Amino acid sequence: MEEQVYLCGLEKFKSGFKVWLKEEPFSEARAQTIGEALQNLIEAVIQDGGAVTPTFEFSPPLPHKEAERKFYEPEILVLTGDERFGTAEPQLKAFALSEAREAADRWFEQFFSGSSCRKCRMPGGQRNDRLLQIRHASDTYDGGFTSLGCASINIFSGEFLKLLSSAEREFLKILPIESDGRSLKEFFELVGPMGVPWLQQTVSKPAVGNVLFAVAAYSIILQRI
Repeated sequence: MEEQVYLCGLEKFKSGFKVWLKEEPFSEARAQTIGEALQNLIEAVIQDGGAVTPTFEFSPPLPHKEAERKFYEPEILVLTGDERFGTAEPQLKAFALSEAREAADRWFEQFFSGSSCRKCRMPGGQRNDRLLQIRHASDTYDGGFTSLGCASINIFSGEFLKLLSSAEREFLKILPIESDGRSLKEFFELVGPMGVPWLQQTVSKPAVGNVLFAVAAYSIILQRI
């Protein structure tokens, strides 16, 4: 197992802090500071046969200074996943004829309001309302991405979107995705909003499956530890 999110607990002593996993492999660690304790917990998890790249989520959350509070309540969420979904784009073979390459270019152009650059395959204009078709959708994941030309498309399951609040869902523009029927899950494409300039990201827990939360703010996000 390479990656895993673990629910953890924290206890403060006079001599320092103790952190532990509330689930298998039930690893624990101690140190004078929270940062050192977390580093020791990573090593303990690996030694106990857990994930090589563990992510820790604390309930209740880790303490932080009052001056840092605003950085943990951002107004903008950027959601990303790490599973690649296959589309119905025509597959080009080696030494494909120019007609076949032209057909592949025309395929992804139909999803955008403007023409594309045939040299770099970057779509022009904004994403239109034409539904995307996917031919590979894993039931193991609830978030992922695919490509239309050189544009990256974010995809999420209906189960994940149900976990968002009504206000969060109203802020997003999503389109249903047409699948090949082999997946038991319903997936949606995140079309908008366009967002703000990217500054820095921090990873939190996946609510369902293997979905990552990335937080973008207008100020640089401070380190929690």
